[in-house]
Amino acid sequence: METSALLVVPGAPFPTDLVDPALLRKAIRTERRLRLCYRDEAGKASERVVWPFALVFFDRVRLLLAWCELRQDFRSFRTDRIVEAEVTEARYPARRQALLKTWHEAQEKRAEAGSC
Repeated sequence: METSALLVVPGAPFPTDLVDPALLRKAIRTERRLRLCYRDEAGKASERVVWPFALVFFDRVRLLLAWCELRQDFRSFRTDRIVEAEVTEARYPARRQALLKTWHEAQEKRAEAGSC
């Protein structure tokens, strides 16, 4: 250990989730619409119905990737800003893998458009 060049320094704790991540995973696994009460960075609340397809661990936050019915586009939702969530009985019309593929293609297009 004394000769290792790799050091691990404690960082800030992850923000606390108000909604059990198991509920989000269930919605993803069963391909069910998810009704959310979400607060943005400024604390403004909105209600959304989303088609969740992935959980992402990014830096110090966890993100729920989903198709948002309100915005008619892909969105990412910080899990610590989800105030309430309800898995509905309604399945979303696309398969989870298809949504993930389409999201990935959209990310590639955005990256290409932003490159020099």
